[in-house]
Amino acid sequence: MESSRPISRRKLLSALGAASIGMAGTTLLRGTGSGTAYAAAPADWVNVKTDHGALGDGIADDTAAIQAAVNAAASSGAVVYFPSGTYKVTGTITVGAVSLQASFGATIKHKPANDTTDCLVISGLNGGRTKISGLQIKGLQDSHTFGRDLIRINKGDYVTLEDLYLDSAKRDAVHIEPSQSGYWIENTLMINVKVQSPQRDAFHYAIPASLATAFINQTTMINCESRSAVRHALALFNSNEATASNKISCLKVLNCELAGAGSTAEPLVKLSGSVNGGDIENISFEDSAIEDTTATRTGDAILITGNMSGLFQFNNSIHYGTAGGITGFELFPHYYYRNVVSSANVSVYSSHMGIYKKYRTATLAQNAFEDTYQLQDGEIIKGYVLDRFNNGGWYAEFTCWDTSRLFVAVQNNVTVTLNGSSVRLTNTSASSASLELFLQRVTKDTAF
Repeated sequence: MESSRPISRRKLLSALGAASIGMAGTTLLRGTGSGTAYAAAPADWVNVKTDHGALGDGIADDTAAIQAAVNAAASSGAVVYFPSGTYKVTGTITVGAVSLQASFGATIKHKPANDTTDCLVISGLNGGRTKISGLQIKGLQDSHTFGRDLIRINKGDYVTLEDLYLDSAKRDAVHIEPSQSGYWIENTLMINVKVQSPQRDAFHYAIPASLATAFINQTTMINCESRSAVRHALALFNSNEATASNKISCLKVLNCELAGAGSTAEPLVKLSGSVNGGDIENISFEDSAIEDTTATRTGDAILITGNMSGLFQFNNSIHYGTAGGITGFELFPHYYYRNVVSSANVSVYSSHMGIYKKYRTATLAQNAFEDTYQLQDGEIIKGYVLDRFNNGGWYAEFTCWDTSRLFVAVQNNVTVTLNGSSVRLTNTSASSASLELFLQRVTKDTAF
């Protein structure tokens, strides 16, 4: 502004009038329940119908026309536009660093000839941006029985999936997996993605066993939903035993509902790290629900197996309708579990509340001991002990009510005792160990 004096009423009305005239000449947008609908696409967008001959009548095969539109947009930097209609796709549409924007009601029906064909495959360049917005994609429709994943991400940075409805995938609705060594998938953002009735998983992340230098990092899911997933609503599988650098890292699930159906012992959410190699780390659920809407599953809400590291958080969330709660923390005490409601008969590992902090590391020879934490009067301490530097299996869990009462729930190759007011750790394994002690103060709120 040129001065600090208030703008006059005449100037304000004049400015508003000019703005109104300018708006009248622009493309109008209207919000919808499944995305932004465009009354008319901008002139520089690539229209799959008018520019490349897709019919969108649900009968003609529009695969070639859509792929041609995607290729043209990729070379020019334009946006691919899907007017309202039903597009029959019999093959795979390969998408690089390009945006796909659908009008309200635009639907792809995937009708391939086999169970090895995906609908949309994203293989963007590192640093490239891919965005798919507003589409409905349907798999098993009109008695058609073939197909694989509806959306598959093989490679790419900053992929955005927004305002999508993914219905009846033959396998997974969204499948994220590096397709070869040296590929990584980073900064994936999913907003308002609703999945209905996938025959396997709603959201599936995987690091294959055979790859080198491959990882999935910094993924955020916001306001996403899974309904009636047959196996897992969310699955993270790291099968790579080669090195810890091959990992699934930093997944945030915010304000999501992950639901499944069917009588099965499978967990609704499964985090499965490898045994000796790559792991899964820093997973966060916040303001979310994990539920079996049919209350017929015999599995857990969340099951954790294999290598896990970093911090697991489950905050202000709920899991219900399953037989089990959150299990698998035996080798993974770095978790934060607060304000949670559950209808399940939860296990001991899903009943802990609060945050565990690493108090100290003690390097001990075989059969050596060390006095660690000094208990204070009236204090209750819950603790874990790990040897994270070797095989992670030297583990103990304990609770001290005061200086005379110690309860050890589990201990393996580590003995926990009280020596006066000190918590004593003894290495009873067959070799030296670097033991990590994690503590949670229950009755006192002072810092460690």
